[in-house]
Amino acid sequence: MKVQNESNQWRKEIKQRIKPLIYQNITDAESIHFKAGFKIGYRLALQHIGTSKSFAHAKNHNLKISNVEPIINSIVLRTANYLNIPTDDLLSDKRDRRLVIARSIAINLLKELTPYTLKQIGEILAGKDHTTVLHHVSCKFNKNGLWFPYFEIWNHFDKLKQELELDFKVNR
Repeated sequence: MKVQNESNQWRKEIKQRIKPLIYQNITDAESIHFKAGFKIGYRLALQHIGTSKSFAHAKNHNLKISNVEPIINSIVLRTANYLNIPTDDLLSDKRDRRLVIARSIAINLLKELTPYTLKQIGEILAGKDHTTVLHHVSCKFNKNGLWFPYFEIWNHFDKLKQELELDFKVNR
């Protein structure tokens, strides 16, 4: 019994010494986000806290995460180029079918390959509302609207996603 109590005491002491080092110089709210983030993945912590503190934490603890800004530009440009659409039209308010398809592909690529929220993805795509982004994501998930199983949009999306994952070495 004594050995077990000593072992538990030792573990408690180690946890008390390590915990302050892990969460050094962050606010209580950020601490909650880090704890939640580590439970369901580092990606969630990156979303909630912001890139600067997350990159600093990753550097201090030798965690590998990559900058997400180049992938945003690449998603928008490649989607436009792949579908032969000017980038300005992709980011415009025009609602031609080919532009809506391109936007839907870009939105779903941004959602799957970056840690951004629906609101942030809408802002990236020239100030679209988060409900617009949610609509495109849910259409793909439910396989309706533009994302009906037999439509060509799936082939375009899969090809672009594979290329981007190879270029940016996206880990799942």
